[in-house]
Amino acid sequence: MHMPAADPVPLALINHGCWMGELPKTAMEQQGRSYNVAFECTGLMSLKAAIRAGFAIGILYESNVEPGMKVLTRKDGFPSLPTFKRSIIVRPDAPQDLASAMAKAIQRAV
Repeated sequence: MHMPAADPVPLALINHGCWMGELPKTAMEQQGRSYNVAFECTGLMSLKAAIRAGFAIGILYESNVEPGMKVLTRKDGFPSLPTFKRSIIVRPDAPQDLASAMAKAIQRAV
């Protein structure tokens, strides 16, 4: 998807009060590109549906990119995004079997 730089970028945003909703707008502003919020939701499934439908672009974790979705790069006229790492932190005295089971469940879900 190559869009002329003069065209506003239609964004699909996940907005549940964290940085994930602001990152696409910030990336466009830093690049000097105009955008409009074409779709806003609070859940990942809705965000992915908007992207799959093709009426907006959005930011997903790499593990959430599905067949038929295209990762847009600088070649497509879009900025690089920051990389980050997620961690699971537990108390040192947490029951090991419970903490391990919870960590595995979270990793499978993400």
